[in-house]
Amino acid sequence: MSYNGSPTRSWTDATRAFGSWLGAEFARIYGNTEYIKNQVAAINPPKGSISGGLLFNSVGLPPKIQAGNYEVAGTMVNYNSEQALATSDTLLESSQALESHAHYLVCIDNTGAKKYVLYGEGAIASATGNITSITGGGTTKTLTVATGTFPANAFTRGGILVITGNDGVNGVFKVASYISGTSITFLGLTGVTGGASGTWTLYDRINTLHGVGSATPIIVDADIAKYTPSLGENGWSAGIAAFDPTRNGYYLTISGLTGFRVIGTFRTGAAGAVLVDIFSYKTGRNKNDNQFDVGANGGFGATNTKCLRLTALDRALGCDYTLIPNDAALGLSLTFHRNLLCSAFYSGSNASTSHETAITINATTLTTTPINFPTSQIFGVKSESITNYTANSGGSSYVNKNDILRIQSNTEPTFNSNYTKFSGSLRL
Repeated sequence: MSYNGSPTRSWTDATRAFGSWLGAEFARIYGNTEYIKNQVAAINPPKGSISGGLLFNSVGLPPKIQAGNYEVAGTMVNYNSEQALATSDTLLESSQALESHAHYLVCIDNTGAKKYVLYGEGAIASATGNITSITGGGTTKTLTVATGTFPANAFTRGGILVITGNDGVNGVFKVASYISGTSITFLGLTGVTGGASGTWTLYDRINTLHGVGSATPIIVDADIAKYTPSLGENGWSAGIAAFDPTRNGYYLTISGLTGFRVIGTFRTGAAGAVLVDIFSYKTGRNKNDNQFDVGANGGFGATNTKCLRLTALDRALGCDYTLIPNDAALGLSLTFHRNLLCSAFYSGSNASTSHETAITINATTLTTTPINFPTSQIFGVKSESITNYTANSGGSSYVNKNDILRIQSNTEPTFNSNYTKFSGSLRL
């Protein structure tokens, strides 16, 4: 007689579920333990915890939400199966279409309602209670205001408009065109017309290039793929969402919608195609999006004469670090803004001689080759290659806030620029 593996302990002479009573009993007990653990978590959820994330759905649709537990403002939201987001799952009267070259946040509230929203960062104009009218029954609507001024470059900077408290149109919208300092057009739901009330705020789609520490807004559409929202972290501009320490998560800051927690972000390319980069936020501050890639030899720094410079920035996602790839005097540097786990690697080769190289950490000597540096100043491993062969250095290690990585070498990586690369990722 054997136990059949059922939690209700039914027994049968014919069924041998796991080959032995012991194996079946272990499976039953373990399964019940997991069940009890999940139930306890649902009753008393750890603040800010997430066990789930986002999944790619299809090119023209927002991502899916994974089955799992998501703590939202003291309530554990449990999805027992994947949750598909439709293009209609926008906030309020926001346009139900994926705009091209845009950042989106995926949010849920404590009832399990799921939404996605255009991301705007760094308010460039705002006013309270000064909306004169919102007209137009089609997708394109005209906003006219009594006070406050729209900047002339709001459209070319990919302006994101937030309207709340209006008696007809509320939401987060893409600016369609600039008319005057008191009038712009934006994209919203067909057939919905607003009135003369409410608050409006205009944001840049991305106000700061976080990874490279630049305060220049993104204007070139293709560059949207290189950056991710800062949500006001580490001194970068705040926008429509920010970290709430009392709830240990990122929440919308839009009036009336502050109950929505941000659980991830995604981006669109040309014609609204969802990019492969979809980031699932984890528990607390962990946005899970710190990645960098830079290549192409730029020579040495003029002051730090053995610190390489690289000129081709492919991406600087996240905002828990600052990457300065091509400083003419100091060379490349990567400075951390938090204590975290870093994986970083460099490869390169010289066309006529050896290439002795290392990623250094807090190096005290910046004008000599790193081959004889103490191990405490080497990040991971160092490497040496002969002519036309690639040297590979780097590794993974915990780093502290304000630690600095550099690439130091005896020669420039002059052989085949496709072999020259510095890349890595960070995890809180």
